[in-house]
Amino acid sequence: MMIQPETGGLRSTKEDIATLKNQVDETSRKKRGLQAKKQEVNKSLSESIVEFKRLKGELDTAKPKREDLQKKRDEANKQVKAFIDEVKALDREKAKVMRKHGVHGDVAHMTKRIEGMELKVETEALSVSQEKKLMKSINELKRSLEAVKDAGKAGQRLRELQVQIEEVKLMANVFHYKLLNHVKKQSENFRHFKALSKKINVLKKEKRGYVSQIAESDERFNQANELLKNKLGEFSKRKDEKRGEREKRNEALLKEKEKEVEEKIKRGKKLTNDDLLVFQKK
Repeated sequence: MMIQPETGGLRSTKEDIATLKNQVDETSRKKRGLQAKKQEVNKSLSESIVEFKRLKGELDTAKPKREDLQKKRDEANKQVKAFIDEVKALDREKAKVMRKHGVHGDVAHMTKRIEGMELKVETEALSVSQEKKLMKSINELKRSLEAVKDAGKAGQRLRELQVQIEEVKLMANVFHYKLLNHVKKQSENFRHFKALSKKINVLKKEKRGYVSQIAESDERFNQANELLKNKLGEFSKRKDEKRGEREKRNEALLKEKEKEVEEKIKRGKKLTNDDLLVFQKK
């Protein structure tokens, strides 16, 4: 609360001046304190706004990135399913061929049997019926050999598919874990984003409060400073008046003394040192 200085003599004016100087100094000190706090709030507010904008940028791009990861993961899973369906189809086809021809063994063994039987036809003296029977067996073995070769090709494709399935599964898992980490990070970013939004509103309110207090402090400072200025002028004026009054009194006393000295001179009285000083000033 602004102290209203009292009016009165020089002593009272000096007291008023001291009071006003204290008010000016105190108001200035408080203003500096408020300005320092406002600067701290401004710094925190600026940093929070920069972080707020950065998070907003990340959140704005988060959805397209999430959708892209989901799409890649789903495409990889779809490819895995397609490979598995092909594996099942090849397994069924291979089993069907093997059952149809009733074949067992590998290509090398069956080829050796066929070559042995053909050599027998060429080198041994067989009856017509024996040769026909042997040729029939050779042809059946050749058909079985082709079936085994087809089954071998299916087996090779199955092995290739197993490798591809593992590779694509790994890719799908990579995309899935990337998606989980992305969602987790964006969830944390969103919580931080909301907290920053609240913090910024609080800081803005604090800043407005300090601006208002600084304005009030400026007003009090200007009022006290103006009163101090007026009081200093009043003090100077009163000092001049006092000095004038003192000079007039001294002048009157001097004149009175001069009259006394002149009277002593007329009467022939002895003059004192003070009298001589007065006489010299005349």
